[in-house]
Amino acid sequence: MVDNEEQLWRDILVKLARIEEQTKGLDELTRDVSRALAISKENQKAIVEMKANNKWAWGFIITIGISFITYFITRP
Repeated sequence: MVDNEEQLWRDILVKLARIEEQTKGLDELTRDVSRALAISKENQKAIVEMKANNKWAWGFIITIGISFITYFITRP
């Protein structure tokens, strides 16, 4: 009876060791995922800013184009 109980505890410890070994990389993976999420959020902000700048630039170019067209049409 004692041998069975001792064998059971050994099996439990072996399985626990396997589980710990398999989950050892989870901390590093969690760190990498957190870093990737932070970079993703920074990139999202940069994209929004770039889109706003792009809209401003196109508006400026269109305004200059309209100004030149108006100048050539109204020139005597």
